[in-house]
Amino acid sequence: MMATDEFKQQRDLRGLFEFNMTGKELDAYVKNQVAQYREQAKVFGLAK
Repeated sequence: MMATDEFKQQRDLRGLFEFNMTGKELDAYVKNQVAQYREQAKVFGLAK
């Protein structure tokens, strides 16, 4: 689905960038990003 011209057209229409990650790869990416944001929040005193 993400490789179709229609999907690309809809993505471009909304000003989104290409990000074709799914499944376990996406899950690991999101968990890593959340951990990094959590650490940054602690460094800046925004979270404990």
